[in-house]
Amino acid sequence: MKHTGPLILVGLLADVGTTSAAVVVEHGPAASPAGHAQAPGQSVTTPAGGPWSSIQFSWIRSSDGSRLAEGSLFLLSSAYAGVPANLSSSTTGFLGVGTVSGGGVGTSYTFDPSVTLQPNTQYFFFSNNRPGGVGAVDIDGGGTYTGGSRYGSANGTGGFTVRPGTVSFVLEGVAAVPEPTETAAVSLGLALVGMAARRWKVRRLENRCHPIAEPRL
Repeated sequence: MKHTGPLILVGLLADVGTTSAAVVVEHGPAASPAGHAQAPGQSVTTPAGGPWSSIQFSWIRSSDGSRLAEGSLFLLSSAYAGVPANLSSSTTGFLGVGTVSGGGVGTSYTFDPSVTLQPNTQYFFFSNNRPGGVGAVDIDGGGTYTGGSRYGSANGTGGFTVRPGTVSFVLEGVAAVPEPTETAAVSLGLALVGMAARRWKVRRLENRCHPIAEPRL
């Protein structure tokens, strides 16, 4: 009986896991899709909630609004003004790099599970190439996204500079947030552990005060 509390708590804690991946921030596609001959970059501000792990990021194709990823995508804590080819883990503000599963052209960049995005924080995503080729990434010229700025590298070889509009994108992640019912369940488990510990102490004291006599042979 003395193990009931700990065993219940272990079971409850196992239920407080992560939720499934969901969209954290997205923008686009534009009403009138258009592409540019630039390597794309975009700063993004996360909403309240989170934090988020298992990060995935996708550009949006200008041709059909589908998701697009190619090459490597660098996640930074500050803007970058260098050329795409010089992006690396040594770049100032480096937080992580997203890659395409299997290489080549895919639908999303996946970051290492250790990469975590905090709420209400601005992050910067820069591609080291022109995903899908010239003009493949959709640009919303209206610039209706207020959480960040668009960056572009002319022909994929020039330095990144702020450009008008917004690159169409989708940022996804997994938030490990216990539901209210789960929090209550864990509190109950902790209470049971405390009760079990107190009961064990009482029994131990009783045994000391009233030792059981050894049977005579």
